[in-house]
Amino acid sequence: MAETISPSELDPAVTVTGDAALVVDNGVLVQKATPIQVVDAARPLASQGDAEAGSDNGKIMSALRVAQAITARAPFTLQPAGTTSLIGTTVGGAGAVNRTQANENSDIAKAEQRGALGDGSMDDSAAFASSLSAKRNVTAAAGKIYSLKDVSLSNSQSIEGNNAIFGGAVGATNMFSLQDSDPRLQNLRITSALNCSGAAIRIKKSRAARIDRITAVNNGFGAVNISPDNAATDVIALPFLSGVQTEQVSGVGFFIGQNVSEMRGGDLHAHGNLVTGGGGGLKPQSGSVGWRQNQPLSGTIARGGHQMSKMNMIAFEKGWWFTDVELLMYDNIYADSCSDFGMTFDGTGNADGIQLSSVFAGTTRGIRLAGNANVSINGLTTIYNGQVFSWMASDFYTGTAYDVKLEGNSRLTISGYWRGDKKIDVASTAKLIVDCGEKFNARTIGSIAPASTGYFCEFGITGTEADANWRAPCAGKVIGVTVYNTNAAGSGQSFTYTLRKNFADTPFSIVVSGSGFGGDNWYSGGVSYASGDTIALKLVTSAAATASRHVAVIHFVPD
Repeated sequence: MAETISPSELDPAVTVTGDAALVVDNGVLVQKATPIQVVDAARPLASQGDAEAGSDNGKIMSALRVAQAITARAPFTLQPAGTTSLIGTTVGGAGAVNRTQANENSDIAKAEQRGALGDGSMDDSAAFASSLSAKRNVTAAAGKIYSLKDVSLSNSQSIEGNNAIFGGAVGATNMFSLQDSDPRLQNLRITSALNCSGAAIRIKKSRAARIDRITAVNNGFGAVNISPDNAATDVIALPFLSGVQTEQVSGVGFFIGQNVSEMRGGDLHAHGNLVTGGGGGLKPQSGSVGWRQNQPLSGTIARGGHQMSKMNMIAFEKGWWFTDVELLMYDNIYADSCSDFGMTFDGTGNADGIQLSSVFAGTTRGIRLAGNANVSINGLTTIYNGQVFSWMASDFYTGTAYDVKLEGNSRLTISGYWRGDKKIDVASTAKLIVDCGEKFNARTIGSIAPASTGYFCEFGITGTEADANWRAPCAGKVIGVTVYNTNAAGSGQSFTYTLRKNFADTPFSIVVSGSGFGGDNWYSGGVSYASGDTIALKLVTSAAATASRHVAVIHFVPD
């Protein structure tokens, strides 16, 4: 008789092989099955489709299926064993490249990871410097207030301000300095740089440094200083400034020094610091300058090639001040409420190749050129210069106001249009060329005898004024008359040219006497004409004047 043994009496299995036999009773038959068959029947293995769908909780996930599910449902991949990072990332999109998370982490850092508090009182400079050194790009935390001094960015390093607030720490020279290749500072607010002995932001020897979307308030010495440490050897090339707004500046809003070339950008605004003056009114702080560009050539180092647009300088002593500047093209530039000249061009060098367009200089002392400055302006508005409004101090202006004042050997060419009062002061050695409006040209045919009176025509001279009139094409001003005589009048003799309006003399009269041969003559404020008024130029030769031919040009500019 066979012995009956209960399964519980069997010895424990040391190993269970895949082909081992288990008894399976389905109620009809008693059969054998392997352990794998039993497990698969109870919890089947998920397919790759099951793993990627992630919708069936009743199937077994192998290691392969887990990796397939993670890759399908998240923008990263598991890396093979032995690599430097367990997880890789893919942002997505056409041509996306898988990168390790270690690489991702190396690109951007938060200053808080290096100890920044952003509480507005602790000096966070070391934390930012450490973050920049470890990782090229640093992001500030929105809502934080950082206190910094002398944080340097170089070689593609950048700070994304994330609209956080930055203030100058005690003892700072500059809050930020940019140098070497492609450093960037963007999207931050500077609330106070009063602890800085220099500007809030300094660009030193560099190429393609970039400052973008910066708001700086209560700046003290200024917002941006672009100048090398060593003017004899260092060059700053291709700096870019965009979207910079600075207010309450008691020093220089923007300073551009020697050896700066090919500056680009625009959308810049600077507002000075107003103080109480005479009568309790307001005036700009003494010594303040909105835009100071001082670029005397050092050796043979190139400079110039600047192209900037949309820039406003408001409420400074001097709005724009250029010294020895060459080769620039600025458009849509604005100076307003300045106690000295809205724009000054001076220097001992050849300030040449300066082309401006759409220029506004109003409620200032006007535009001043001196030295050898050579400036061309296409489209000029000069209004309210010298006028005192209700909010202004009684001693607002530092001197007499003009629309245009030319000194030394300077040269100014105005084209396109000129709107303003045309208050002009031109030195005898300077040159004003007005290529906008109308020019009435006239010359005599043959020599004019002494003791003669006549009126210029386009070709010739007549004794009947009605035959010699031009008509003002619109409301405007005659601001200048150019006259030349081929022979000098002679000792004690003269040629007198008088501008006429509606058959009457105006105060604008030119006397060329002795050995003189005429030239440009400008009348400050101009002589006003309504549309259709008659314009004439009368010539009177003295009793013993030498017979001479005469040429005249009348400069008429619309209001």
